This record gives sequence, structure tokens and C-alpha cells, in this order.
Amino acid sequence: MSSHPKAVPPEDALRFLQLTARLLLQYNFRSELIKRKLGQAARSLGLDVQVFVAYRGVTLYAADGQQLHAQAGEFHINVAVSTRVNEILEKLDRGLLGLNEAAIAMASVEASASRHSRYLVAFFFGLAASALAWLSRAGFVAILVSGLASGLGVLARQALAKHKPVLFAMPFTATLIGALMGG
Repeated sequence: MSSHPKAVPPEDALRFLQLTARLLLQYNFRSELIKRKLGQAARSLGLDVQVFVAYRGVTLYAADGQQLHAQAGEFHINVAVSTRVNEILEKLDRGLLGLNEAAIAMASVEASASRHSRYLVAFFFGLAASALAWLSRAGFVAILVSGLASGLGVLARQALAKHKPVLFAMPFTATLIGALMGG
């Protein structure tokens, strides 16, 4: 672990902030938190940067006139990624990571984040659907069928998502599973 020097190449620091901005935005951090975290990281790197957050974009304005934009194609919720991004920024701020180490760690966050087993996710979605049916005072068979249909639906959506399906493929598949299970 090395302490980062105060004189870092501004281009490298700005690229690090751009990557960090995309991750913070894409993994569903609030706008004010994105501004605060990027501002703190910029100060730790010795940069004077203004941060503007829009719906799906973050723009960084450096004091020397450079502008960088980070955009999130879609939003995700992954606590493992969010936690890891926070850890890297905290270590950078405390001087436990240099810019190069922080950039390497930040670039690998999405690939190294832990993922839940697809079958575990399907089980919990099925359990949640069964619980909702039970709360609605459904019969035992309806509780069982709603749980199975929900679990199978999650597995089907995950399988379809790998192949970039046409617009209505996922809702059609979910409807078909529900109709077959309900019948």
C-alpha cells in the first residue's frame, strides 16, 4: 500500500474520476452523494473539479477547461459493486491507495463483484410470490403455483436476457409460464 503523491498527471486523475462517476451513477447512487464523493476524490488527487449530475450522465469540469462526461446506459442495483467503489474511494482519500492502484481496482470492480446464484435468486423470488399469495389468503395450491411460476419466470427471464430478445419476448414468456402453471 502506497501513499498517493499530490502531483498526479491530471489526465490520469480525470480518467479515474470519469470511470468512478459512471460507476456511481450506474449503480444507483444519489446525485448529491455522487457530487460529494467525486469532489472528495478530486481533492485527494489535487484537482479542482466541478461536478454536474444529470439523469443518466455526470459531467466533470476541470479548472484548466477540460470536460469529461460519463454516462450510464441503464441503472443497476448491485450492493457488492457499490460497496467496493466506496472502499476504493475511502482508501484513496486516506492515502492507502495511489492513483494507479485505485484506477486498476476501480476498472475491475464490475468483473470482480460477487453475484448470487441464479437458482438462489429464483428460489427467493418464488418464496416472495408465495408469501404474497399467502398474505392474500390464497389456498395452498395457489400459494404453491404462484411460487413455482415466479421462480420459473425468473430463470426464463435470465436465460432470455443472455440472447438480447425482441421487445415482447420477456412479457410473453412470463405470461405463458403463468398461464401454463395457472391452468
